[in-house]
Amino acid sequence: MRTVLSDLEDAGADIKEALRQIGGEEKIYLFVLKKFMNDKGIYELNNALADNDMSSAFDIAHTLKGMYGAIYFQDEYGLCSEIVELLRNNEDIRKVYDKLEVLNGLHRQKLDIMKGRID
Repeated sequence: MRTVLSDLEDAGADIKEALRQIGGEEKIYLFVLKKFMNDKGIYELNNALADNDMSSAFDIAHTLKGMYGAIYFQDEYGLCSEIVELLRNNEDIRKVYDKLEVLNGLHRQKLDIMKGRID
């Protein structure tokens, strides 16, 4: 039987390292993932960019980068790192939107995996 953690690992999360960092406490990691599921940062980032509020977008992307890093969602962490740098350097906004589109898809994928499986 597949577990939510094995499915997340198949989707790119470094579950082994995440658990190693917290002493193997799976319940704690699941608690953190539940908090992640309720976080609105990805929506706030999309809204800030839609409103052309680059300062807020930078701050939100930076916060998301830390969140994704803390739960070892490596692909999302990398994309947020790139978005942060693009915003920091006032790069072409189309590059930001290209990265954001991929990030939104990965975020939805992880939420779909966890939905109804983490209490």
